[in-house]
Amino acid sequence: MHWATDTEIECLECQGHGAVLIAIDDAVTCPACNGEGLRAPTQDELDNAAEDAYQRQFEGEPPMSFSERAEIQAKRDAQWGVK
Repeated sequence: MHWATDTEIECLECQGHGAVLIAIDDAVTCPACNGEGLRAPTQDELDNAAEDAYQRQFEGEPPMSFSERAEIQAKRDAQWGVK
């Protein structure tokens, strides 16, 4: 089995199967990916993936400093009676 890397994506011609179905029980090797099921992405796909990765880094909550984390933990400990 061939595992995808960051530089490969699923072939759209054969949906990653490596073969194109011609008729029932009759398939030929996919010419777009040579039967691998994966292909190299186009430059547009690489650009879109890089932009998506850049935007994902801003999702979620901002990082907390050590002093903020310690203050929150102290409040929790006081609330639950931890000594």
